[in-house]
Amino acid sequence: MTHLIEAIHWLQTFVRAFELASVIAGETPTCSLEARIAVAHVYQVNDTWYGYAQPQALDWYAALYWERYPDPTNGATFMFGPGDLAKVSWAVEPTGWSVTCPGTSLTSYR
Repeated sequence: MTHLIEAIHWLQTFVRAFELASVIAGETPTCSLEARIAVAHVYQVNDTWYGYAQPQALDWYAALYWERYPDPTNGATFMFGPGDLAKVSWAVEPTGWSVTCPGTSLTSYR
């Protein structure tokens, strides 16, 4: 029975990591590790995301080890890319963290 419980625990850990890695891959496909870590931190307080993609090695790394890094977004609860902010009808406050990557950019908000 103990082995079954351990197997279930590892399977749950894998599924959660895969979901986070898929979001990271979709939101930061050409970005640095810092940007991927930032997405992981924001994901912990807001799990509504629209970018999903097949995770690569750096996405998996960020999904598995994000807790070892400080939050570069200073406690952001939202992260928006180009054009997203115009769709938001409620006021948000920038946290001061943003990144520009080839083909995209992200800015964090509270």
